[in-house]
Amino acid sequence: MDFTKNHKINLTKEMETLLISLKAKAKDSFSKHSNLHDKKAADILQMIDYDFEKLSHFGNEMMVIRAKQLDTWLQEFIKKQPDAIVLNLGCGLDTRIVRINPPSTIQWFDVDFPEVIDLRKSFFPIKKATR
Repeated sequence: MDFTKNHKINLTKEMETLLISLKAKAKDSFSKHSNLHDKKAADILQMIDYDFEKLSHFGNEMMVIRAKQLDTWLQEFIKKQPDAIVLNLGCGLDTRIVRINPPSTIQWFDVDFPEVIDLRKSFFPIKKATR
């Protein structure tokens, strides 16, 4: 994977907030005692040309704990409903699909503003729904 900072971010303020949770998850992955082990978030963070120092550092740990709990609940749900449809609303650059690695029987849809989805396509392969 090319880790050069070649993805310039040009989003409005409300969309730009997706970088806060991305940074929190990436920062956690660098920790010796990582909760999420989210290497994909770290990879994406390294490819983005953006001044991350201007982002708030408040609540980073809580974002990671929340993400870990949502991952756990989703994994439990998928075990019970292996043919489920997952809608990840307001997905931003969320890497949950990589952390969860759902079986092929799961239909997964990441939903956000068109500009965010266009940015997301830079970091995630597009899979066509099959059914």
